[in-house]
Amino acid sequence: MKHNQSTIPPATLGIIRDHIAKGEWLTPHLYLDNKGNPTIGAGFKIDTEDQFAKFNVKVTKGGQEVPATEAEKRQAYRQIMSVKRKIIAGNKNPNANPFQKRNAVSYRNATKTRMNPPEINARLDREIIARTGDIRKDVGDAAWNKLSPKQQAAIADLHFNTGSLKGFPSLKKAIKAGDAKAMAR
Repeated sequence: MKHNQSTIPPATLGIIRDHIAKGEWLTPHLYLDNKGNPTIGAGFKIDTEDQFAKFNVKVTKGGQEVPATEAEKRQAYRQIMSVKRKIIAGNKNPNANPFQKRNAVSYRNATKTRMNPPEINARLDREIIARTGDIRKDVGDAAWNKLSPKQQAAIADLHFNTGSLKGFPSLKKAIKAGDAKAMAR
């Protein structure tokens, strides 16, 4: 079955989603990743307040979850950035990364906004489809389609975590050649 760059078989999409989710945790609240980047969901890095204002997140009001207003989203972004500034200011060792030993759970109460699991999965699916399209452009549809779903998942996960395959020319060459041993190295 030939696929265009915007589609992926549902079973393969599920394998890739599960592979990425195992390494990312599906975190419903804003947190700072190990580099201090505001993040939510399955490792969705947030670069700006404007970007977060477009996210589909909720808040609880009167015991009910309701969509967060733009003002609430912007406030949440500013709150997590305030936490970041406090962590940096409290860092006593300039050679240490103050975010490295913290986990996402430690930020649970930093904001009131939450991203529900169905929204996390939907956004992750869109991200996977976009990234596999980028990978196909890099290595070609024929080479991508020859990979097993697990190989595709590993490569998509690498792309998800690094943003591209630009820094991996030998991997791209191995994919194009269909050389599984070279891909694993």
